[in-house]
Amino acid sequence: MTTSSAAGKQWKWKVSGHTIFVQSGRMDVVGNVAPNVIREAMDWNGWEYLRCYERDFTNADSLPHGTVTLKFKVFDQLPRDMSVEKSDFTVPKFNECVRGTAVGQTVNAAGANGFATVSYALTFTVGD
Repeated sequence: MTTSSAAGKQWKWKVSGHTIFVQSGRMDVVGNVAPNVIREAMDWNGWEYLRCYERDFTNADSLPHGTVTLKFKVFDQLPRDMSVEKSDFTVPKFNECVRGTAVGQTVNAAGANGFATVSYALTFTVGD
């Protein structure tokens, strides 16, 4: 089964006096795990993606915006083989931090027999 879903949750964080937003965006799922189960797991601590942003861009001359798209498999209730499918950010440490944060999520409701291939996007914007 292939399913897609639109935007999920949004969080905000202050970085260098500016409000930065991260929005979980488009998600494509191929497998037997419901998209809402994956979305809930990946969005559980969404503000942590903003900590990656703060860590790598606090001292930047201008704050960047863009999207990071992750690709992974759900197997045994965990995201596996996760990679950055594409990114608008050219800072490898930032992309790796976003990937590492997402790897730390647990898709508990997928159950032991759940499996899926997922593409999951996060969009970072500067609010002011």
